[in-house]
Order: sequence, then structure tokens, then C-alpha cells
Amino acid sequence: MNTSVPWEILRERQLCKLQCQLGRANAGKVIPLVESAVESLAVKPLTLYLGRLLGLFTLITSFWLLTERQRAVSTIPALLGDRPAMVIFAIIALAGGLAIVLAHNIWTGGALPILVTLIGWVMVIRGVLFLFLAPETTLRILAAMQFERLFYVYLGIPFILGLYLTYLSLRA
Repeated sequence: MNTSVPWEILRERQLCKLQCQLGRANAGKVIPLVESAVESLAVKPLTLYLGRLLGLFTLITSFWLLTERQRAVSTIPALLGDRPAMVIFAIIALAGGLAIVLAHNIWTGGALPILVTLIGWVMVIRGVLFLFLAPETTLRILAAMQFERLFYVYLGIPFILGLYLTYLSLRA
């Protein structure tokens, strides 16, 4: 399935409409400017895919953690204290974050592309930190964050972000 077809059809329609309105002589001067403007405003298929993927993933996982508070409160510190598990999580986060950042480092075009890029960078930073920080350090950070006391705040934020990303990407 070629996901670039809708973008190409939109582009061609806009260019034909512009040619008809301006006439062929003037269209040659104006069309390159319009092409770049249309390109910057349109939501790319990759942005929609990543928005749906990240939104649904974040929504489902944060909802699960919110409904399993006691298990989450006991499991997360246990995972942060387990160096082999953290290395695996760090590598996965780093690989996923780099994949997003390298394919989608877009800082314009509305909330959806910016959020997708921002999440990619957060994943890269978290992956690097988890690779280099000792388990004792990550556990101290978790304790300083008062994770158990502020549990619903820390998981409510990704839940709302997941809802928002899913809404934006499915609406577009």
C-alpha cells in the first residue's frame, strides 16, 4: 500500500488549481513558493503513523499502570534496580528514539509533528541516561520524585498525552 498517494493527489490538485487561477506564465514563478508552503502545512503519512503508534502505545500502557497501581509501584523500582533489565530497556528506548528522530525531526506544522519529534528526543535522552546511570542513581532519582505519592500525576500526564496524540493523529 502506497501511503504517499493522498499527499501527491493533494499536491497535484493544489498546483492545477493555482495554474488555472494565475495563468501559465505567472504560475511558473509562484508555484515553487506555493509547493513549499503546501508541503509544510500538510501532515505527512509518517507523522500520522508515528502519532497513532505513540499515542495508542502511551494510552494503553499508562491506562494499564493506572489501573494496576500497587503492582506498578512495586515493579518500577524493582526494574530500575535491575541493571540487566535497565540495559535492555535503555537499548530499546535509544533505538526507538533514534529511529523517530532520524526519520521525523520536524519542529513545524502543528502540535502533532512537534509532539512526535519531542517524544523521539525524550526517548533518546532517557535511553542514554538509563545506559550510563547506575541503578542506585536511578532509584535515588525515583525516590526524589516521590513516585509513589505522586503516582497519579506521573501517569496521568502520559495518559492525557496519549489521548491527545491519538485524537490528533486519527482526526487528521
